[in-house]
Amino acid sequence: MRRIGWGVAAAISVGFFFQNCGKSGLETSDMTSQLGVPGTAQVTSDPKLIHLPFPYEVSVNQIAHMSCAFPDALDSGSTHFSFAVGAYDNPADAPTQMFNIRPSGLRLSPAFLQAFSQAATIYSPSIVNIKLKEALLGLPGVAGNQLQLSFRKFNVPKTDLMPVPGGISPAVPFLSVLSTDAIADTFVADRNAVVNYFSRVNNFSERPLGARFKIASPGNANFSALNAQYDAGFLALGYASAAPGAGGTAEVLAGPSADARYAYGKGFRVHFGTVNPHVSDPTLPPPSVPPMDSLASVEEYEMDSGARTAGVGWDCGLKMKIVRNEDRYRPAYLVGSSNPVATCPAEPYSPPPESPDDGLFHPSHRDRPGILHALRRFLPADQWDINVSRHCIVPKKGGSACYGSGTVVYDEVFFPGTAADPAKGMYPGCGVDGQFPCAAYLTMCIRK
Repeated sequence: MRRIGWGVAAAISVGFFFQNCGKSGLETSDMTSQLGVPGTAQVTSDPKLIHLPFPYEVSVNQIAHMSCAFPDALDSGSTHFSFAVGAYDNPADAPTQMFNIRPSGLRLSPAFLQAFSQAATIYSPSIVNIKLKEALLGLPGVAGNQLQLSFRKFNVPKTDLMPVPGGISPAVPFLSVLSTDAIADTFVADRNAVVNYFSRVNNFSERPLGARFKIASPGNANFSALNAQYDAGFLALGYASAAPGAGGTAEVLAGPSADARYAYGKGFRVHFGTVNPHVSDPTLPPPSVPPMDSLASVEEYEMDSGARTAGVGWDCGLKMKIVRNEDRYRPAYLVGSSNPVATCPAEPYSPPPESPDDGLFHPSHRDRPGILHALRRFLPADQWDINVSRHCIVPKKGGSACYGSGTVVYDEVFFPGTAADPAKGMYPGCGVDGQFPCAAYLTMCIRK
């Protein structure tokens, strides 16, 4: 009987010990209901964790823009888009290595790592990683939130989406919910990782760090009202609620401060210019809206401070004309030739050595593989043909999305040597009131 009594006492002592261990952070299941995120610990019970700064920093290294006229904001996953943004690897064996694109992705911020290291000195080494995961799952601004791509007012980016034609700027997910094991475990395993693809996220479409969206516009960059809104806004990467039916909270960026000017993430100021000189007949009236057909430059900002991001720049030098399927070969009668003339034929990835020097395989285009590789990140092969040498792309479906069905597109640069002749479908200019539209462009910018 005495032995039995000692056994019961020992069992009670062990149970009490593990109960206390659970309350100190070794066991988290009893906290799940308080935060609504499976596996999340309640960091408010630990004053060393609750005061940690927001843990993440995000960067991207490619931005693309299409100057197409969209009648409405169509689904974000379709062939055409207004803006596409992403972070991509460029290892030594990738063709894009030649462009020295700056590495980008999601990482733990130096400020967070330093603060956590100081806080972790009170913990046993065996539970430091457990505490790190608690913070990454449950800190305010992280729990239940995800990265979001949107257009926002640059003076109040935390709370105000930018009004655009047809309504409010689209706000689309940029990554899976942050407070999940798949993302937290990645950084617990490697605190210095810079990640742009999370292979353990369940939904395949939420694994890469990237998104795209359309903005309704009768002329996109050519549309003066929209252009003014671009000038007053950020193409913004911030953190917002991922909860469905959040009652508007998804429009507010997360942050530990009550200051409405405070928002985490990156803001990109976009500026437009002109590729096509839009030569017009001097007898015709000038356009009421100055023609702008491409993205000219990108400026990167830190939205929490409003300051330009130090040490980085964006190169927006690559412009690709968007050509309709029916325009990739021009009829002979339009160009004074006995045969159709190829304007934007499909181009192979690597030209065979025996190919003639016809402009498609010129030896000066040694950067073709790198350009094609970078473009394919936004223009998949099942949706687009790309001709790097002639700087043009052709949609395989939805070919009239940029111009409207049956529209004649005049472009004196893309079809040089052709006289303006309305009887042959060639007009004296574009961008002129009452005349046919100019060509649309895709601009690709890379982070240096």
